Amino acid sequence: MDQDVLEPVLQEILEELKQTNKLNRENTRVLIELEKRIAAIEKRLDQKLLSPASSDNKQIERIVSENTDNIIRFIAEQPKEFVQNKRILLFPEHNAAEFYKVFYGRLFKWLAILFIACFLYALGRDYIGAYQEKNWYRDGYEQLLKEKEENSRKVKQKPRVSAGISH
Repeated sequence: MDQDVLEPVLQEILEELKQTNKLNRENTRVLIELEKRIAAIEKRLDQKLLSPASSDNKQIERIVSENTDNIIRFIAEQPKEFVQNKRILLFPEHNAAEFYKVFYGRLFKWLAILFIACFLYALGRDYIGAYQEKNWYRDGYEQLLKEKEENSRKVKQKPRVSAGISH
């Protein structure tokens, strides 16, 4: 590169560095002054807050207590209206959609359970009736067989009487 081009560029950079250094020194000086001012303000605030605080609190407490008494008196003087509503709600006032969803969901479930229970009861009653009828027929058949056996024994045990036919 050319010496002629490089030298002015370096000069400009050097000047800018000098200016930034100068600005940095000014900023630090201003910052130090601001810190001193803040410290002085904090000292004044600490002194002001500590001395008159006790008398201010008593005044504030007195004002608050007087005002609370006034508020309580004002509320007590208000007319009181008591309206008693006695009613029976068959349908809900609020959240009706949710109520119907739950109610009808449960209603259909219990109706299905009731239907199944009635069906099973009828089926069981028919089964028990058929079982008892089967037992009656079996008992009757067994009774008939016993009577038939007894009749056949009686017939076999009877002496045969021969008619007096002679040869």
